[in-house]
Amino acid sequence: MAGDPFAKIVATAWSDDGYKARLIADPAAVLAEAGLEPDSDISIKVVEDTPTKRTLVLRVAPAEGELSEESLDTISGGASCYTGGCFCF
Repeated sequence: MAGDPFAKIVATAWSDDGYKARLIADPAAVLAEAGLEPDSDISIKVVEDTPTKRTLVLRVAPAEGELSEESLDTISGGASCYTGGCFCF
């Protein structure tokens, strides 16, 4: 985890309610503190899952021709992994 700033942000938010509140209220500032400064024209929103609610993020579609057959196979496999674990469908 030491090398993954996103994992550190998530772990800190899980253990520190004040930090989590700041992350939700002003994610750009918290990311900047961790050395991850997003472009000024990008808005960041943090949402929190609950035991009964999950968030599915629909990422920006790649430009035509940028998604390889291998990438399509991975995406269509029915699993999604992230810092906190994996979902399998």
